Amino acid sequence: MGRPGRWSPGVYSGELARIRVIETSIQTAVIAKDNRHTMQQDAKRGLEQDAPLSREERLRRVVIICINFMRNLAYLRGAYESPEGWQSQAGELVVPDASFWRTVSNNLLDMCVLEFCKLFADKGGKHFWKKIVTDQDRFFAELLAQLGMTEQQYADYLNALRTYRDKFVAHLDEHRTMYTPKLDAAGVSVQHLHAWLVANECPPGLLNPEHSAPERLIAAFKGEQSVARRIFSYVREIGRGSSETGGR
Repeated sequence: MGRPGRWSPGVYSGELARIRVIETSIQTAVIAKDNRHTMQQDAKRGLEQDAPLSREERLRRVVIICINFMRNLAYLRGAYESPEGWQSQAGELVVPDASFWRTVSNNLLDMCVLEFCKLFADKGGKHFWKKIVTDQDRFFAELLAQLGMTEQQYADYLNALRTYRDKFVAHLDEHRTMYTPKLDAAGVSVQHLHAWLVANECPPGLLNPEHSAPERLIAAFKGEQSVARRIFSYVREIGRGSSETGGR
């Protein structure tokens, strides 16, 4: 039989180092798992500690959604009224920076649809109009009268906006054709809801003064639309300046 190999301190040290690396990896994995569990428990406790919103809190949030929708719609209308410089002409962008402004306008459209759907298209949503309006029959009848629509026509309109949101904004499904929704009826709907809440649902003092009068909402809308119109009308000049300075 051959003589057994001599014991080497270097071999022992190498094995010990590898064992320590394995132990450290295991400890790190255990700590990471414990941290994830702790974060999940903290998040769960945080959700559980939030009491349901009161009616007053819900009313205030619905009004805020109305205002957010109208603000985004005002900016979008201002963009549409000043298309020079950011919309394509003969398949070409007018100025080098036009893609930025196109993205801005598209995002405004998407935000309008998202906010509107919270109020009118999500029947199970937290801020759906039926969960906050008391006289629902009268509210809806007056809304249809303002729009000049039948109940079925309005249902079809809601479905179109819901489809745009679900298939092209929240997700990107396999539909080949996207139909850009028209927001005229949405704007009338949100104005009607805001006016109704202020007149019939919100107790005195619940809302900030700038949120509590329909005429102020319309005045703010026109003001924001004018701001957006001026900004988008500058796009051509901005683009020209960018090309002259080499985009710096």
